[in-house]
Amino acid sequence: MDVVRPKFMDSEFFVAEPGNWRLNPGAPKYIQEEFIKYMEAINAGGNEDIELIDIMDDEDE
Repeated sequence: MDVVRPKFMDSEFFVAEPGNWRLNPGAPKYIQEEFIKYMEAINAGGNEDIELIDIMDDEDE
């Protein structure tokens, strides 16, 4: 299965604090929409088509 990394994760507006993912003020609308959709899918639970990506280990790739 191919995992597609959401574009918001590469945005300068994305804050990846463990347990406190958020967007900084001023994020473009398309980034906000993608972030909200992703977080709603994760929070809904039972979504096998959404995989959590460990973004903290990007240097290891």
